[in-house]
Amino acid sequence: MDEIMDKTFKLIDVLDNSDVIKNITLYKNKVISNTEIQELINIGNKTMDKYKLMDIKRKLYKYEDYVNYMKYYNELMYIVMDINSRFKSITGNKCF
Repeated sequence: MDEIMDKTFKLIDVLDNSDVIKNITLYKNKVISNTEIQELINIGNKTMDKYKLMDIKRKLYKYEDYVNYMKYYNELMYIVMDINSRFKSITGNKCF
């Protein structure tokens, strides 16, 4: 069991030092500091109108920082999904 924990901590360290995490952090900070993007996100979170949401998404994807943030976010989610799939195949349970 100690070997599994050691390897898990090594995996976390590798992820922490990866370009994916560095880039997602960089673009997350840029998105957070951009008041126009934040305003669009806040409006989108409050509306249930699907046409208004589509318009907001169209506007958000004009911002390069938002596009890059979503790119690295999706890449990270695929990594997590792959890890979950591998754990599930071994244990029969989803771990994360």
